[in-house]
Parts: sequence; C-alpha cells; structure tokens
Amino acid sequence: MDEFFQRLRQRKVVQWALAYVAASFGLIQILDLVGQRFDWPAEIVRVFIVAAAVGFFVTLVLAWYHGERGRQRMTTTEVLILTALLAVGGVLAWRFALPTAPSTTLAKSTAVPDGKSIAVLAFADLSPEHDQEYFSDGLSEELINSLGRAGAFKVMGRTSSFQFKNSKDDPRTIGQKLGVGYLVDGSVRKAADRLRIGVALVRTDDGSNVWSDSYDRDLKDIFAVQSEIATAVTRQLQHSLGIAMTQTLVAEPGDGRPPSGNVEAYQALLQGNFHSRRADAADEFKAMEFYERAIALDPRYALAHAQLAISALWYAGTYSNDSAADREAIMAHVRSTVATALELEPDLARAHFALAQLLRIDLRFADAEREFARAAELAPNDAGVIRQFGLMQSERGHLGAALVTIDRAVALDPLSRDALFSRGLLLDLTGRFDEAEAALRKAIEVEPQAATTHSQLAITKIHQGDTAAAIAVAREETDPFWRRWALAMALSAHGDRQQADAELDALIGENGADSPFQIGELYAARKNPDEAFRWLDRALAIKDPGVNQLFTSSLLAAYRDDPRYAAIARKAGLDPANAPALPEGKAAAK
Repeated sequence: MDEFFQRLRQRKVVQWALAYVAASFGLIQILDLVGQRFDWPAEIVRVFIVAAAVGFFVTLVLAWYHGERGRQRMTTTEVLILTALLAVGGVLAWRFALPTAPSTTLAKSTAVPDGKSIAVLAFADLSPEHDQEYFSDGLSEELINSLGRAGAFKVMGRTSSFQFKNSKDDPRTIGQKLGVGYLVDGSVRKAADRLRIGVALVRTDDGSNVWSDSYDRDLKDIFAVQSEIATAVTRQLQHSLGIAMTQTLVAEPGDGRPPSGNVEAYQALLQGNFHSRRADAADEFKAMEFYERAIALDPRYALAHAQLAISALWYAGTYSNDSAADREAIMAHVRSTVATALELEPDLARAHFALAQLLRIDLRFADAEREFARAAELAPNDAGVIRQFGLMQSERGHLGAALVTIDRAVALDPLSRDALFSRGLLLDLTGRFDEAEAALRKAIEVEPQAATTHSQLAITKIHQGDTAAAIAVAREETDPFWRRWALAMALSAHGDRQQADAELDALIGENGADSPFQIGELYAARKNPDEAFRWLDRALAIKDPGVNQLFTSSLLAAYRDDPRYAAIARKAGLDPANAPALPEGKAAAK
C-alpha cells in the first residue's frame, strides 16, 4: 500500500485530479450562465456534465501512465481502458443526457412535473339546480389570475387546466399531462345568496392532500373569499416550496370585480365570459347581452366595457351578415366602448387588447403591435393575449420574434388549441414542416372540432410533398368554408384540376363577396398571379381581415418579389422589406 501511495505522489495523480475537477466545475458554471442568457436547451449542459464525469476517469488513467513521464507512449492496455471508458460515457450520455422524442399524442403525454408550478382545475358546480357553472368557472379563473400575481411560481393557463373539467384522471396523471407539481381543485354550492366553497391543494407526485378548507359565506362576500382562498393557497405553497411571495394578492385593476362592488354586475360579467367561451353565434350574442347588463348595473365597470368590445368584434368578424352600414355602426360603438374602458382604467390589459384588435382591423399594424405588447406586459400570464401579440409580430414579418412569443404562450397553456395552432402555422412558414405537423396534430387532439386546424395541416402536407394526404386531411376540416378552401387547394396541388375548379367556382359563388383574400391565395397556389393580385386588390378595398395575413400566407410567399406584392403590402401599411422569404423546401410546392 505504501508503494501504491508513493506511485500516486510520483505520478501526480492527485494534482491532475484536483486540477481537472476545478477546471470542469468552472466550465460548467460558465456554460450554465451563458446557456441561461441565450436560452440554450438544458440538454447541452447535461451532455457536458456527463462528458466531464467520463473525462475525470480518463484523466486518472492518463495521470497514472503519464503523470511522471509526459513523453511515454500509450500502451495497448491504456488504449483498451480508454476505449472502454469512452464507450461507457457514450451509453450514459445517450441514456441520461439526451432527450427522448416527445410524443404528439395527448393521452400519452408524460411531461416532467415542475415542482414550482400549479394548475387550478375547474371547480365543480354542486348547486341544487346545477345551473351555476358560469359562477364556478369564474371563481376558478379569478383564482388563476390571483395566483399568477404572486410571482413566485408558474400558474398553468385556463385552457389547459379546464381540459380536465369533469375528468376522472387522478392527480398524478393530470400533473404529468400538464407538467405541474400542484393542483388546486374545488367545488361551489350556490343557493340563493349563500355560498359553500370547498378547496384542496394536492401534490401531483403522490396525490397527497397538502391542505384543504371550506368556506361558508354570503354571496356579497364573494370578493373577500376569493382573496382569502388565493392567499391561503399561496401561503401553503410558500411553506411547501420554501419560496417567498414577490407580489401582493389584493385586488388590482382588471381582476374581475366591479369598482362599486356590485355582485350582480360581477355575476353578469361571469355569465358573459361563460357564453363567449362557448364560441358560437347564439352564445356570443348572449355574451354581449350580459356584458351590457353588467355595464348598466355599474357604468364604471371597465372590464365589462372591454369584454363587450372584444365580444362585439368577434361576433361582427365571425358570425354577422350585416350590411356595410350596420357594420360601420357596430365598429363605431366598439370604438366608443374601448375608449371608455381605457378612460376608466388606463392600465387594463383587456382594454389594450381590444384596442389592438381595432387597430389591426384598421390596418394600423405598427400601432396594433404596440398595443398588443402593452396588453402582454400588463397580463404576463395570459396565454391568449401573448399568442395574439406573437401573431401580430408575425403579421409584420418578424417571424423569429413571433415564434419565441408563441412558444411562451404554449409554455403557459400547453393544451391550448389556439396556441398549438399558431405554433404550427409559424413552424410551417419557417420550413420546419415535421414540427409544424406535430403541433397541428396535437391541436386536433386537444380540440378535434375546431375550425381551420385541418386546413392548415393540409397546407403543411402539401409542403411535405404528400398531396394525397393533404386531400384526406382537407376532407376532415370541420368548417364548411375552410373545408372547401382546403380541398380546392389540395386537389389542385394533386393535379385533379377538374374537381379543384368545381370547388373554387363554388367558393367564389358563395363567398367571393366577403372572402376575396382566401380566393386570391388559391389562385396564387395555382400559379396564376394575375388573378391572385386581382382578388387581393378586392380584399384590400373592403378591408378583408385576411389582408392581415399577407406576410403569414405561405401560398403568397412565392410572389414576394413581384412588384404587385410590394404595392399591396404598402397599401396595407406593411413594409415589403419585412416580407418573409420562401423557406427552402417550399419552392417545389410553388
């Protein structure tokens, strides 16, 4: 043994080992710091750590054989030892450092739960008549907003959390699907003017109950009990995670409650939100009626004014068949409503969001982007606001920044169909077709009946060169207009000109007056730029909302160097220099 230690000293093995450990530790710290600044994938640091661990044993071998005599040649024994170490290191890097391919199937999703994250599930309506779902949903949403203001942990977006309404999944399964460490679950029983609210905070790793409580209150105390519940949940999380709360949970502008404290006005707002989220014409009309009622009960209710404006814009742009004069009257009312909301609460995120939507319709894209940015700043946890900000960035041609913003929305609300759809759209535009397909197929799994997802996937399949699959996907589109549009495009790409002509003629006959932009896209896909630009001129003349997508239409990207494209961009208030280039791989689809 004495001889062994003597050799260690002679060959300076300890010195080599200490020097290697110090150098590796310093490099890991530097790499971790640089990675955080540039948002490098975590796998880079993990691979380096595994490599450094293997390198430590390599260093010991080299020191043992070469620490004393640096010019000694490598022996066969050394080569075999080093080869074995490198082989083991490669296996470890493959097994522990490199990520496995993510599944695109929602049911098989196994996201690693983030310990400092939480999801608020939709509270169950236990009222005698089971007619208070709007109220239980509203309470859950307000709790999401309140916890988001705590600033100490990540709060999952509403869309993803509400995917599990009435779900039989256990906490561990939900935690894996959402990637969260904690769940808040509860129930509401509302009878006349009395409330009973039950709340529980649950760990997702083992399903254990961290805390639970029940609250029996009068309806007039709803705002106080909301803050009480949010504070209790936050304190429990602070205790469990050992973290500090960075912001107050008291009422803030836009937190949902009317300035007068009128509970009836608040309930009208919740009913409006409930119907608006159901996304059909009848419900949207009901939503506007409830927002109007909330305003009548409290004229200074800024959030009700903002929500009314957003709902009216959506209704006019999606469902209304009103005349041009009627639409102008609606838009005038919306402008007045937005102005009132901003006057009442200048820092209300939803009011800035509504103004941004108005500016987008007016083709004032730079101003719209500024307002979307302000809304995102005021509501940093609102995935819907952040997604629209990202879309606005893309509509101005800033695809790199837009994808970063959309990825942020997906991180906040990973099971949001809208966020996944937007990500698929931008990935397709940048030529990352396989990733685009994965995002779009996941969006379909999340919300199979949503319009436009299949039609966008059909575009991606064409770009991948699989026109037969594009036709099959187009036939699955749930919206009649977008199904016909996607079929006209896919059939033409497949070479079936007769059927494609029939679909295009039917589309022009039924929707030529109100959807000229989409018809222009189809002519562009047919390599008929003269007709394409003729229809785009029509779209610009009537302020077709599709004009917003001039820079995000992959079907028009082939003509970005055409002078007519630049002219239309300028008329629409866009800088032609920002028009995205055609990604490599789309040239074949031109």
